[in-house]
Amino acid sequence: MLSNSKPYSDMLSQDKDDAEVLTGLGLTLVQAEVYLTLERMGKATIKSLSHAVKMDRANVYRTIMKLFELNLIHEIVTTPTMYQSVPLQEAIPVLLKQKEEEYIKIRSKTKRLLKKRKQITDNSSFEEPQFILIPKGSGIMRRVNEMTARVEKSHCTLFYWSDFKDQKIDLCKMWTTMLDKGVMITALVYLEEGEKFPTKLLKLKENGLFRIRRVYSPLMSSIVTFDGKEAFVSTRPKILSGPPSLWVNNPNLVSIFQLYFDSLWDVSKEL
Repeated sequence: MLSNSKPYSDMLSQDKDDAEVLTGLGLTLVQAEVYLTLERMGKATIKSLSHAVKMDRANVYRTIMKLFELNLIHEIVTTPTMYQSVPLQEAIPVLLKQKEEEYIKIRSKTKRLLKKRKQITDNSSFEEPQFILIPKGSGIMRRVNEMTARVEKSHCTLFYWSDFKDQKIDLCKMWTTMLDKGVMITALVYLEEGEKFPTKLLKLKENGLFRIRRVYSPLMSSIVTFDGKEAFVSTRPKILSGPPSLWVNNPNLVSIFQLYFDSLWDVSKEL
């Protein structure tokens, strides 16, 4: 008795390779095998094809009908009915087009999913005060980038230059992006002995929305605030290279951090 499906190990080596290509383009293994066998035979009846692939006729017939729907075979009107495969050089573009259409549909659905999730996140992010410890390094930069995208009016930052000097290009891009949005930037930086602040960053002062000064006493903590609504506070002096930092959106705490920043601004010096 013929089986419902032929073991993959029974296929010819060349057919295995070709079948892998076709399955990558969306066919099932059985569909790929039936198509390749029919292509090799030229044309065949269900009965002869069934013997060739060692599958029962019902299974072969269902597979043939699916390949017919995919425009990969032709039906020859004879008695008994015979079938002929579309040449491989014509079949490949058909499968590629179908794959591209699937990709476009999936991409569209993905965009809608991300948009929907973003709306949910935007609506729920600030429903109640939160306190979150953010891992150092990329975790902090990712959160800062998110806040940069949200900021609308003001950004204050108190930091060690040694903590950002290797990130000066990214820092310049971030500040420039905010200035282009009309955000007021107020920065306080602590320079360790022998350190110099980059001229390129100082030129940002040509924009009236950018202010920067220098503090001369070592900082107990680095602080970053956005719109007076959310803040990053390092649990150690340095925010990027130290341990996890605290992100908060509690309005009372953010106000306290802002008052601390303002008090340091009053005793700082022009850079």
